[in-house]
Amino acid sequence: MDIFKPALAASSSADASGWLGKIGIKLPDLGGLVASALKIAFFLAALFFLIQFIIGGFSWIAAGGDQKALDQARSRLTNAVIGLLIVVAAFGVIYIILSALHINIFSGETIIIGK
Repeated sequence: MDIFKPALAASSSADASGWLGKIGIKLPDLGGLVASALKIAFFLAALFFLIQFIIGGFSWIAAGGDQKALDQARSRLTNAVIGLLIVVAAFGVIYIILSALHINIFSGETIIIGK
């Protein structure tokens, strides 16, 4: 625990928040964790469906004249578009609800409540 000795010695108070702040550890609050989780979830979901769309396009090109492969590619493309629309709609619904409550989690690092 030698790395904490300079910070503990420089701290004027013995509480944990005093020396944690001096060594640069920022403890996120629950709202910040939820906001980060939502951002990551939307990004990963959109990325997943975009990759599925690209794979479906390559499958369509590679299908040649095989009707079964063409149907599978068409199904994958359709599912990717539907999934992407669901992700965009969910983002829109959450954005509208949070805007109505005057909570903005998509603007920066911190959660802004009210104006």
